[in-house]
Amino acid sequence: MIVLYAGNYHDAWQRIQNGQKGTWYGHQYMVEAFSKLREKHQVTILTCVSSKSYVKKLTDGTQIIEINCKNPAKETPKITKIIESQNPTDIIFRAPLADLWKWAIKQPKIRVMTLLAQSYEKKGIIQRIKNVEVTRTLNNSNIEWVFNHQVSASESLYKIGVNPTKIIPWDWPRGWPNLPEKVLQKSSCWNIFYAGAISEEKGVGDLIYSLSLLKKQGHSVKLSIAGKGSKKTMRALAEKLDIADSITFLGLVPNEQIIEYMHDSDFVCIPSRHSYPEGFPMTICEALASRTPIIASDHPMFRSTLTHQSNAMIFPEKNPKVLAENIDFLIMQPHLYSQISKNSKDAWEAIQLPVLWPELIERWVNNTSSDIDWFSKHSLSSRQYKSRLISI
Repeated sequence: MIVLYAGNYHDAWQRIQNGQKGTWYGHQYMVEAFSKLREKHQVTILTCVSSKSYVKKLTDGTQIIEINCKNPAKETPKITKIIESQNPTDIIFRAPLADLWKWAIKQPKIRVMTLLAQSYEKKGIIQRIKNVEVTRTLNNSNIEWVFNHQVSASESLYKIGVNPTKIIPWDWPRGWPNLPEKVLQKSSCWNIFYAGAISEEKGVGDLIYSLSLLKKQGHSVKLSIAGKGSKKTMRALAEKLDIADSITFLGLVPNEQIIEYMHDSDFVCIPSRHSYPEGFPMTICEALASRTPIIASDHPMFRSTLTHQSNAMIFPEKNPKVLAENIDFLIMQPHLYSQISKNSKDAWEAIQLPVLWPELIERWVNNTSSDIDWFSKHSLSSRQYKSRLISI
């Protein structure tokens, strides 16, 4: 059984079957991996947050269960009851739900995998208390391995006390698109691109404020926002600042078009606030691949990858003024703009990992001695990630 936090697996599966691309980068790899599992095993995919509750069997035999939970963290009994009814032998949790993990490790005949994509910070008493429970659960011997997306997010688990010998950084397969380096051309209007959830925590409000500041400085700028979320709130902010005509909300953009949008823009902005539990945003990988200079916040999860005035421009979180200053500085420094674009390839290559989605799923399910040895060799304590680790 695979437990997903949210989404619509049936829709993603249908798109792939119809020869279409997923709206999110990992959709195709997820569908392919689970379909391959189905060739040898019974597979059930349970999604905790969806628009409606239903049970459906796909033509490949995979069973889909979707639950209309409002807050999965507070609905553990409801979810565990459904899981128990399926009598699973193995559970892959693609959801950061510690109470579900705690329930699962108490079940004597169930193997448990946590496959995460988020960071864990020590800030605040409430968060520290939650971290104690997360650490205690993940260190339990019934959870053999703890997978987290990319090195920085994996290191955050170590910082809160999770045993580094069982933490394994993972990533999606990806290829270098071989786009040309960017040169800043004289322009009557500068184009800024953002892709991701539309929310205050993701820094979208800060980005809109920075746009207003740039326009007050005399720059002609346009902002394109791809994603879903609090569009109404952000539109209202843009109208309040009298810059609504400078912002385009694109909605959900097919993933294969994201790098193209980025490459066609002058700047890619990743303004996440520290309060947002970033794992390692796909937008960093995509922006580096696009060769368009990144303007990013100083989010802890970005620090091991992005370096100010080397492969990105960095500004303090929640600071639209410095965000705008960074864009203005690059406009005035075309040589630095080109150098950042040139350096993006080395930065992209540095974040590639050996543990990729399809193989880690297959190896965990097979669980042979060679698979166990392979995982051990790629754990956070193996030292192969030394150049990207801060605290180990």
